[in-house]
Amino acid sequence: MSNQWGAVMTTVFLLSFCGLSVEIALTRVFAVVLRYHFAFLAIAIALCGLGLGGYFAHWLRARATQLLPWLPLAMAITTLFAAWFLAHILLPYFPTAFWLAGLVALLPFLCLGATFAFLFDRYSERSGRLYAADLAGAALAAGGVLVLLNLVGGLNALIFLAGLVGLTLLLLSGVLGSLRVVGALVAVGGIAFAIANRDYRLFDLAPVRDTRPEIVKPMLAELATGRSRRSRPGMHPPWS
Repeated sequence: MSNQWGAVMTTVFLLSFCGLSVEIALTRVFAVVLRYHFAFLAIAIALCGLGLGGYFAHWLRARATQLLPWLPLAMAITTLFAAWFLAHILLPYFPTAFWLAGLVALLPFLCLGATFAFLFDRYSERSGRLYAADLAGAALAAGGVLVLLNLVGGLNALIFLAGLVGLTLLLLSGVLGSLRVVGALVAVGGIAFAIANRDYRLFDLAPVRDTRPEIVKPMLAELATGRSRRSRPGMHPPWS
């Protein structure tokens, strides 16, 4: 029982760290993909997603045992999807679709909110300790994500954090063996790819298709020419 409780505490700690870190990483991505003053949108999206996730968890409480193992995987996948969508769909084709950016970025926090609601409901008698793990993860994220962003950039940080979320599938009880394998693959693949992509740019901002000045920022118009892409390993723009 003590081992299981320790795994739950570690899961809450990791998810809290990743949730706040994703929120902060999105402020950097939004500052490039949208406008710098849209960085606040990430905060509103995170709060909205956490609240909606808790609301849906309330209505799906009877299925908590079946849904809980899948929610961290859903958070990891939707985080990866958001990074890809913002960089390769929204930026080049829909640079002014702010509502679409918010909708896509909402999904990871929706999964996170439902996960926390189920965990706090299941272990309500120890909610104080869960809150301590939650606060500790968020406290570490407040400074740790800045180090991560400086090391790998915004997009790579999202990929790295999705990998960390995958680790929680190895900790939660009741997770099927096949799901644990998927979680391990997401964890190893996400972390390794984020580190490698820092230098080799296998995944980066796509060229902007629309260069009208009233639509696209000058920096993004420059992206359409490819001049702002790195010229050799080790050189990487700060926004990616």
